[in-house]
Amino acid sequence: MSAYPNIVMIVTDQQRRDTIGIYGSSVCRTPNIDRVAAEGIRFDNAYTPTGLCPPVRCSLLTGL
Repeated sequence: MSAYPNIVMIVTDQQRRDTIGIYGSSVCRTPNIDRVAAEGIRFDNAYTPTGLCPPVRCSLLTGL
């Protein structure tokens, strides 16, 4: 067994929570995202430091 855990973080770009089926969307069909969310760990109370994508990606990668 490896000393490090295998972690895969999936982040969709420019997609709001209410456009994902597992969170109640009846308009958008997202079966693959729904399955990953149902079988993995979801961060239901996550917040973004800003509404712009590039600074958010930098924040995710650096923790700042």
